[in-house]
Amino acid sequence: MADTQCPCYGNTNDWKCSLTKPPGVPPPYVPAGTRPGWINTKGLVQKVIVECRNSAMHSVIKFQISSSFVMEWYDRGADFKKYTLTYYGIDKSCEITDLVNHRRFLRRLKVDTVTLENLIVGNVINIYGREMTVTEYADSCTKQFLEPKQERTFLLVRPHAVQCLGQIYEILARNFRILRCRMAWFTEEAAKAFYQQYSAESFFKTHSPCNICSCGRICTCCENAIQRLMELAGDIDPGKAKLKNAMSLRAVYGQNIVFGGVDISESPECVVRDTAFFFTDCRLMLPRMAPVAMIGKCSSLGIIKLMLCE
Repeated sequence: MADTQCPCYGNTNDWKCSLTKPPGVPPPYVPAGTRPGWINTKGLVQKVIVECRNSAMHSVIKFQISSSFVMEWYDRGADFKKYTLTYYGIDKSCEITDLVNHRRFLRRLKVDTVTLENLIVGNVINIYGREMTVTEYADSCTKQFLEPKQERTFLLVRPHAVQCLGQIYEILARNFRILRCRMAWFTEEAAKAFYQQYSAESFFKTHSPCNICSCGRICTCCENAIQRLMELAGDIDPGKAKLKNAMSLRAVYGQNIVFGGVDISESPECVVRDTAFFFTDCRLMLPRMAPVAMIGKCSSLGIIKLMLCE
């Protein structure tokens, strides 16, 4: 069959014209000359691309209309209860349904504390006095669009760099969205548990894990967060980091390979492990760390009494 001219698309020999054809209009070019021409190689490519385009547009439209998340709330009378939160981007409203009983828990309305930026897996959101945790995405469409943009990573500040914690925080705030921060002192047991993956390293033979780990931890989030934080932190050796990027965190705040200034999670699995160690995702690890505020000889206590006047 000779190439034909289509009045709408010009030279129909180009199979890419199917990408711009209006919906419902049959493809103007069939290589084999008839409708069964889809079995032709170019026809297959054309058909697959048209179907993928329609599927992608459907996903985009659905995501703009609503996105769903699985929430968890601890009820003292009924232990942990799971709900489905549906967020509507059109009017920024949300509704919650009971995942087990399939009953409406909260009718659709706008809640000031619920925004798409806060709906991150692992985040805790206060909804009318109830602390609800986002545990997972409720559907594949929401996961497809939000998971790459809400990648989490973890940074740990070493003790010798804690005096510059304010500067490090400002640098991170300019490049990432900070989700959680925590200050705590390590015990020897907790330090060994956290650094057990590095127990074979040579510096552990001369330095105690409790002395080289930090009292400042920050969990951040953004698109491609792990790779971006690795680039911002620099090489693990501050000497090499100064040669590669003199403005990296380890180049500025690190002293040597042992006192490198900061530690970061380099894979999604490490992020899950590290955040679970310090934050509320895994409460079992928290008792291993001593509290920051400790009463000693140089401590003082002040009691403020609030008087209510009629």
